[in-house]
Amino acid sequence: TLLKVLNEHSFSIQTAEFSPDGKKVYTVSADHTAKVWDTETGASLYTFISVGRGDYLILDKYNHYDGSEAARKLLYFTCGTEVIELDQVKDQLWVPNLAERILNGETINAVKLSDLNICNLTPLVDTIEQSGLQYRFRITPRLGGLGATIVYVNGIEVKRFSPQQLIAQKEGYQLMIDKKEIQKFFVTHKENSITVKSLTAKNSISSRSVSINEKGNEKSVTAPNLYAIVVGVSDYKGEGLDLKFAAKDAIDMANALDISAKKLLNTDGQEHVFIYRVHTSSGRDRFPEKNSIKQLFTEIGSKAQPNDILLVFFAGHGVVESEKNQFYFLTADASNATVSGALKNVGIGTEELADWIQPQVMKAQKRILIFDACNSGQALKEIISFNKDSKNLLASRGDENGKQKKAIEKLNEKSGMFILSASASDQKAYEIGKYNQGALTYSLLKAIKEQPDILEDRQYLNISRWFGAAEKTVGELARETGTRQQPQVVSTSNFNIGVVDDEVRNKIVLPFEKFLFTRSDFRNTELRVDNLKLRNLVDKGLSDLSDENIGASLLFNPEYEGANIYSLSCDYSVANDEITASVIVIKGGDEIKNKFEVKGKSGNINQLSATIVTRIKDWVDKNK
Repeated sequence: TLLKVLNEHSFSIQTAEFSPDGKKVYTVSADHTAKVWDTETGASLYTFISVGRGDYLILDKYNHYDGSEAARKLLYFTCGTEVIELDQVKDQLWVPNLAERILNGETINAVKLSDLNICNLTPLVDTIEQSGLQYRFRITPRLGGLGATIVYVNGIEVKRFSPQQLIAQKEGYQLMIDKKEIQKFFVTHKENSITVKSLTAKNSISSRSVSINEKGNEKSVTAPNLYAIVVGVSDYKGEGLDLKFAAKDAIDMANALDISAKKLLNTDGQEHVFIYRVHTSSGRDRFPEKNSIKQLFTEIGSKAQPNDILLVFFAGHGVVESEKNQFYFLTADASNATVSGALKNVGIGTEELADWIQPQVMKAQKRILIFDACNSGQALKEIISFNKDSKNLLASRGDENGKQKKAIEKLNEKSGMFILSASASDQKAYEIGKYNQGALTYSLLKAIKEQPDILEDRQYLNISRWFGAAEKTVGELARETGTRQQPQVVSTSNFNIGVVDDEVRNKIVLPFEKFLFTRSDFRNTELRVDNLKLRNLVDKGLSDLSDENIGASLLFNPEYEGANIYSLSCDYSVANDEITASVIVIKGGDEIKNKFEVKGKSGNINQLSATIVTRIKDWVDKNK
């Protein structure tokens, strides 16, 4: 009996399979696409397009899309002979995590391609004959009208013009730009790209871009300077937001960057590495208040040159304010009350950060931004629960992390950053207590110390390889604890930032690996239930032990699960006033690692539970 015809592929079908639950059908075709179908309706849910060896694109039936950065730049729509690049309609049609959201049954409310009437809509931008003093472009509005015209140098926005600032002509406008104003952003001894694009009247859809290439001047080349602002906030106002490891993350990252970068840049006898330690622990250069951080950006902006490197590292809490979908990093000024009522006063938003590093004030064109907003998923979920009337905040690493991804992408467009952001759901353990470190920071340090394959020519710390290795390690750490955390990388360039040798590796001291314990299982063998509530006492003891200090050798969380998670199983019997408890330490749910027996009095259950916890602590300390 014919039930459904799945008819969207343009060439022969190579594979067709049902999902394990029978609710989906997966097909692969010679047209170089794979599709996911709904079994009940026969509707195509989305199409997977492979691009090259490792890139991909996801499209649904309304032409919402997602995919790897390289693929999003390569593919396009056509209106007859007119080419519409995906980048032109990104604000409307790009839906981060599109496949995941569709498979979860979510409704995608973004505008459809058919609603945009994209054909003949966007302005046309062309080069015209250049003069010795000016760059010249012709701009012709079409059905969508004309909004801002933007000028980029090497992919970074440097100028923005309204239609009133252009020279009106019979059929459009002319843009003339003083070459001296643009060439001050050029990198010496490099082919520099001047790119222009115009937006529609609502500034929602852009034209295709037009570029002119020109080489920078030939003055002598000196090593670039590295300016690194390393921020870590563990202590906030009050105790509701405090973190354990964010300041430590900043200290460890600053030390690693300092020694590695100096080996690359300080080869001419001059100092080219300037690390600014901005955290809440001792040994800092500045305290991480918002005004102090802003002032530091201003100071660096006054001396940085186009061939210099700017690196900004943030460890602490982050939120997404839903009204503008804008990501905020919380400074040490923040408290529960100010996060709810005065976020802009205590947080650094991506829009504000873009203003601080815009090329007019920060000329350094090699820019690296690292967000390690440790534990934000769970902590900010709790903040929201504290402030139930404040519904405009979302956990920055929650299931709405697409909003964070778009906000950071906007920052990249405006400021030309190489960005690595740690993302996560609203679960616990993104400050990895197992390692006394934020997950992303630990992964970055581990890559330098233990993964020589990430180095270019076996010695140079390559940004792309470094971030890629950290991204993989974070995912592995998350799987160990049964959680979900996937970093996101946004990049416009790739370069080396340091040298890694044995001295650098030896200076990085990774914390020892902690034992992770989850909920115990206790029962009275005669009654087959835990009538003495011994499990609650033992679990509390383990939890108190793990919370004592960051040097504790074990970490307890009742929500942990996975192959590397430990738990206790205990059968106990009661005879007269004496309790005999047989305890087993189990790894991964099925591997017995230790057994012991303890005795106690039924009148003193607290003493018995304390004895069990002590035995566990001693075993962990012996085996760590």
